Amino acid sequence: MKQNLLIFISLFIIQLTFGQSADELNQQSKALVQQGKYNEAFPILKKSAELGNAEAQYNLGYFLQNGVAGVKNEKEAVEWYKKSSDNGFNDGHYALMMAYGNGQGIEQNSEKAFEYALKCANNNDATCMWNIVDCYLTGNGVKADTSKFKE
Repeated sequence: MKQNLLIFISLFIIQLTFGQSADELNQQSKALVQQGKYNEAFPILKKSAELGNAEAQYNLGYFLQNGVAGVKNEKEAVEWYKKSSDNGFNDGHYALMMAYGNGQGIEQNSEKAFEYALKCANNNDATCMWNIVDCYLTGNGVKADTSKFKE
């Protein structure tokens, strides 16, 4: 009975999402998340991400990284963060900075972490700006440079 209900809900969600734009689907998934309906939000979020919505791509990465809706896959999360970042979404840059910096879902790479921190900082993100300053001060991921540090 439970399996039949899940099939029905899945078909209903597919029917609702057919023909909607990526932005509409993203808004729908965010509304479900706000209601705590993560399992219902997941397939809608995934569809929006697949259609190219940068915020949905980031959010799907977050879902996958943290096991929201019962699915955890850090490696796939990084792939969605990359798509989000490639689409210019600042949270995607930030997530990749953290992933590369901590080796979470991908091999640790300080140079790549710095690269994404710089993208993020260029969007006036204060946390990333601080990370860039720290990198120039300590030489983490980039050659230490006090003149750049002071900038």
